[in-house]
Amino acid sequence: MNDMCTHYGFMQIPFSKEINLGDEFESKSLSTLKVRLNFLLDHKGIGLVSGQPGSGKTTFVRNFVENLNPALYKIVYLHHANFTPVEFYRDLAWGLGLTPKMRRSDLCRQISANITDTYKVRRQTPFIIIDEVQFLKKDILDELLLITNYEMDSHDYMILLLVGQQAFETTLTLGDNEALLQRIVVRTFVTPMSKTETASYIKGHITRVGCRSNIFNKDAIEAIFQTEKGNMRRTNRLALLGLQMGMIEKKTIVTGEHIINAATEHSYG
Repeated sequence: MNDMCTHYGFMQIPFSKEINLGDEFESKSLSTLKVRLNFLLDHKGIGLVSGQPGSGKTTFVRNFVENLNPALYKIVYLHHANFTPVEFYRDLAWGLGLTPKMRRSDLCRQISANITDTYKVRRQTPFIIIDEVQFLKKDILDELLLITNYEMDSHDYMILLLVGQQAFETTLTLGDNEALLQRIVVRTFVTPMSKTETASYIKGHITRVGCRSNIFNKDAIEAIFQTEKGNMRRTNRLALLGLQMGMIEKKTIVTGEHIINAATEHSYG
């Protein structure tokens, strides 16, 4: 990969998870998400971010919370798919900086007391993110109601952000999840990028790694969009493969032909 940096004049490899585009790119869908997450910061409670796999939802949420003041927010990130209730509480306790109690009932009280103390005494809002929520079992969804209920449901001392695929939206519509659905104050679906947004996204990555020239020509961007339909993760992968194809052919501009050849070679589409 260092050869790629030398070939194109990059400071680092573009289209990687480590690159935060910041102000270089923000689609309409992600702009809407940003507004709603800021609303959640002000009002607290439960939020839901859903979207197709590879839509960029988790990456955006990660970048969003990284920019929060750590003195004001205690960030806890959970992403295990097959929690039992006890495992869920233990992981949450560890995330909050606690040594977990043994029994489930004690764990629940321990976590509740810590969240209350963090918010009321330390003036810090716990911000708990649960990723891949489409895999959570019904008993865990029920536990989410318990950990967000304070002073007879009269106060919100924390933010709980659920992140997952579109299938979770269907799960929420089931009758026995109505109580959880009613508690969600912010709900956003992240849509794929448009062709114009895809072009801006690719340009943002190239600019971020220190290259000011248009490495991808119009035909290349068109081919990427037509192949990946605005899916962010797949756009990253195909763009990288296109860069590799151009490097192999000793070209400094990636063309539509490079993208089509890369997609064909790697069985895309």
